[in-house]
Amino acid sequence: MTRMYNPPHPGAVLADTVLRKDGGITVTEFAKRLRVSRVALSRVVNGRAAVSAELAIRLAAALGGSAESWL
Repeated sequence: MTRMYNPPHPGAVLADTVLRKDGGITVTEFAKRLRVSRVALSRVVNGRAAVSAELAIRLAAALGGSAESWL
């Protein structure tokens, strides 16, 4: 039997790797870099919203990788 893998929410990935805990940046700073609203990014980071196609493209441009990996 194959086990299913439940990947983390993209917001959890951002919170763990990019945003400030020890040396990262704030949601406000990262939202400005992405040219999205702080509220929109905060909703994704807190798991209350999904990543839109547009945000996925912006995340890929800012962080590398593909937009598909953020969806």
